[in-house]
Amino acid sequence: RYAVVDAYNRLLLVNAPTFETEHILYETGQFNDILFSNDGNWFALAVERRIELYDANSGELVSRLDNLSEALSVVGPLAFSRDDNLLKFEGVYRAPRSIRIRENQTINVPWLWNLTAARNEGDSTFPRQLEAWQFYDYRNGFVIGPNDQIIAALPGRLQIVDAYTLEQ
Repeated sequence: RYAVVDAYNRLLLVNAPTFETEHILYETGQFNDILFSNDGNWFALAVERRIELYDANSGELVSRLDNLSEALSVVGPLAFSRDDNLLKFEGVYRAPRSIRIRENQTINVPWLWNLTAARNEGDSTFPRQLEAWQFYDYRNGFVIGPNDQIIAALPGRLQIVDAYTLEQ
């Protein structure tokens, strides 16, 4: 299957061999990024100021995050961990006054969402068992690398963090 925004601004999940619409997820919206999980069972959507997770087979909304510390929007690039139990996305925020050059300047701050907890399949492994974790200090670059290690850019160096425990 694949996802498409059609001519009417509807977000659809489509059967690839037959081109038939399987599910209409939205009739209209501001879709910032979309991504299927590695195994194709999950579909992540960054829409307006929230992130949503769907069962790609049924089209059912499984979970969503929409209280992201006053984010102006939620954007990609989206990235699933290799085992599809974590999702990386970014929130767009007003830049702190101390680093602003212009009044309306924004910054992108990475987040990790523990999908095991979001899907009610188990507890979060993040500190205090939070379902999602904001990485404000790693806004210079942030990727999920091999073996579920976060590679984060800091001024003058890289930081390696375990994606599940958030330990360095």
